[in-house]
Amino acid sequence: MSRIILIYGAICVLCFLVSHVKGFRCYDCFSQVKSGDCHDPFNKTVMDDKTKPCKSGWCKKTTEEDPNGGDDAVITIRECLRQPPQHNSVHCSEAALGAKQVYTCFCNENLCNTGSMLSPSYQNFSLLLTAVLIQAYRE
Repeated sequence: MSRIILIYGAICVLCFLVSHVKGFRCYDCFSQVKSGDCHDPFNKTVMDDKTKPCKSGWCKKTTEEDPNGGDDAVITIRECLRQPPQHNSVHCSEAALGAKQVYTCFCNENLCNTGSMLSPSYQNFSLLLTAVLIQAYRE
């Protein structure tokens, strides 16, 4: 059983290294209407050319909605942060800006600013699976 865990651990390390070979990137786009390419639902396959390197290691997605503006009163921005967010943590927040509602999510995984929820990382999944295997081995 320990050999299986060792092999699995090696695979997890390789997956982690492969995911970081290209460097950290964020989606970088802007849509001013719900039908724009940058808006949700986000289609990653047509947005491959809309990624940019990100030195800070933090991505952001902001959605601004005007409830009085109709269906096309939605702005979506996906971008790299120049520096980590103030709380230095992965989180989402909501604020009112006049009549508009502004939703912002900050994340620190490669290409994580895809949807309304933060994307799970392969690293977190690998760590969870490793912990489960270790616990199963102890029993």
